[in-house]
Amino acid sequence: MAVGAIPTELTSFVGRRQQLAIVKRALSGARLVTLTGVGGVGKTRLALRIAHERRRAFPDGCWFVELSGLTDGELLATTVANTVGLTERSSRPPLESLVDYLGDKQLLLVLDTCEHLLSPCADLVSAVLSRASGVKILLTCRDVLDVAGEHVVVVPPLSLPDPAATSEQEIADCEAVRLFVDRAAATAPGFALTADNYVAVAEICRRLDGIPLAIELAVAQLHALAVWQLASRLENRFSLVTSRRHSFPARQQTLRAAIDWSFDLCSPQEQTLWARLSVFAGGCDLHGAEAVCHEDGDDQYDVLKLIIALLNKSILFREEHASPARYRMLDTIREYGIQRLGESGQETMLRRRHRDWVQGLAAQADAEVFGPRQGPWLMRLVTEQANLRAALEFCLTEPHEATAALRILKQTLFFWFAIGLPGEGRYWIERALERVRQPSLTRAWAMWAATHLACLQGDPEAPRLLRDYQNLAQQLGEDSVLTGTVYLSGMITLWQEGDFAQAAPLLRQATEEHRAHHDTVETWLALLNWAMGAALTDDASAEPLSEELLVMTRDSGAEFFLEFALWTACVAQFRLGNLTPATALISEAMQHCHNLKDRWGTPWVMEVLAWVTAATQPGPRAARLLGAAHTLWRRAGVSLPELGILTSSHNLAEAQLCKSLGEPRFDDYFREGKHLTYEQALDFALTKSQPALSAAPAQDNTESPSPLTRREIQVAELIAEGLSNKDIAARLVVAQRTAESHVEHILVKLNFTSRTQIARWILDRHSP
Repeated sequence: MAVGAIPTELTSFVGRRQQLAIVKRALSGARLVTLTGVGGVGKTRLALRIAHERRRAFPDGCWFVELSGLTDGELLATTVANTVGLTERSSRPPLESLVDYLGDKQLLLVLDTCEHLLSPCADLVSAVLSRASGVKILLTCRDVLDVAGEHVVVVPPLSLPDPAATSEQEIADCEAVRLFVDRAAATAPGFALTADNYVAVAEICRRLDGIPLAIELAVAQLHALAVWQLASRLENRFSLVTSRRHSFPARQQTLRAAIDWSFDLCSPQEQTLWARLSVFAGGCDLHGAEAVCHEDGDDQYDVLKLIIALLNKSILFREEHASPARYRMLDTIREYGIQRLGESGQETMLRRRHRDWVQGLAAQADAEVFGPRQGPWLMRLVTEQANLRAALEFCLTEPHEATAALRILKQTLFFWFAIGLPGEGRYWIERALERVRQPSLTRAWAMWAATHLACLQGDPEAPRLLRDYQNLAQQLGEDSVLTGTVYLSGMITLWQEGDFAQAAPLLRQATEEHRAHHDTVETWLALLNWAMGAALTDDASAEPLSEELLVMTRDSGAEFFLEFALWTACVAQFRLGNLTPATALISEAMQHCHNLKDRWGTPWVMEVLAWVTAATQPGPRAARLLGAAHTLWRRAGVSLPELGILTSSHNLAEAQLCKSLGEPRFDDYFREGKHLTYEQALDFALTKSQPALSAAPAQDNTESPSPLTRREIQVAELIAEGLSNKDIAARLVVAQRTAESHVEHILVKLNFTSRTQIARWILDRHSP
């Protein structure tokens, strides 16, 4: 007969196979195992399951001691003693009696919810472990005890569906979804995951961060709401996710109560840091936390001490494999922190500090933009992308801050290219221009950048933007700004009109004038486009210009710029028929694309690699490379025909391959290349091996490739039907904020400014 006192499990246990194995292994080698994690993550339930599964290993039983209702640490030993059956009523200290009683026992003691009694629990555990060698202790706590021999296991949220998952089976296999379905079937008999509701269920689980308590509380609303209604109402998860089940402790009756419990267990300094860290949208490192969250006059080590405390309390978690260490919060925890920060009256101050920190990073990146540290700084900005966006949004919604947004954008211009989102860079610049109307050098730069981006995207609006910039340049009369008009005129003439003969003198003039002004980056850009145009049109100046560009770039050590210098030198050699050096140059450029994960340079390099391969080995590999480049151009928001000067070489390569392979086989291989992911395309280009093809439709997609995700195309279709954001959210069973985010991303990616343009794009896409 089993000995002990372990509560009966009232509901089925879902998932946690990996955590069960980890805790069992830990208990086999350690005598004290602490399960820690954020409130509501399932520590107690995991401990109960372990106790049930391991009870036969302990002759004297498994004993569960619930401590959430105990507020006086002096009564801890007595409470544990009563639970394990010690009825002694002597005058000895309770802890002494308990330790003596346990001295010859072989049992598992489960101490649940210890975070508010850390010191008394540490004393009791230390005494038991030192004098009762047959006792093992499994403890649940939102903090660590920090005693000798403690083995800490962090309990994570339940696994969530991958954001890219689209099939019902992929979503159904995730632990969070399985828990939702299991509990929903009990709340609403007959409930099942279906083709009609699986998207909504996945959205709910993601919004609730896979926290079991939050999911169980949300499911309780299904007696009154349909799944799609529940999903659409999760904007304020704290007010909606609530229950009155008597089986839940008071601290778990609502999601907010569960997090309030954690907040109340923090010291005032820890509470302040929790709230302040919530301004970071994508986590932060120690330097960022110290810069933004410090108290004036405090020692710099105080922030580190508080971060360690919040890590121990599972408010923060450290990202794996990040160097230097980065700290993040679950979205639910961060949202709570933002609410607390707003209540403190310090939100604007902290967001301004956060903006200043981002601007400092941007300034350091800008200082290294033409040097050997360019690559690492671009990668650093990729890491801080969410924080960069948050800072820009603050600047463009807070009065009198838009000029600061333009300063940040000027310092990060090439970042938007490197991540393959020039359209987003332009989106932020144009939003800022709407708010900075006064003629100034700052406004002039922004107009220059918007025109530059429009030109490279093949946007027919570029000439109009150039005229506006020229008018401001004449008004300001500043030499560098006037030279900028010459450069942009040459750019548009080259890339949109395809007329190198007219563009060459403009680009030459811009190169010479920028060099005279000591504008290093602007000189490089002008020389780059001059050399590119010469190479693509077989001009006699192509080889010396591309060599000058390559030497200048190699000397700088700027890896992102080096991709384009190598590209230009390759094209010059390729057009001269020098295929061996061309192959070496473009292969080196592709390696740099891989190093930087550069989504802007990769389609340029992939395109020319396809040309060179078609000329040297006109077979399946070249056709696949051409297909991969086709998709990469679209993902970067560029249509190749809009960069007309590239089309003659592209068409020649395509004709060579159709002749060599035959049109049907060319189409098949081209289609395979189109369906490669970005990572697969890079690997294929570098390894020359057969690509590991991603799942692709059995038949060709007759619609034109799109820079939008599958979900964004769905949203665009609904916009074309005339639906509002609210209606779209209801139709797709997502939160209205999610629908609004999709619409904003569509506008950015397509470089549109209105829903009418999106609707027209959809109609054009479906036109025969």
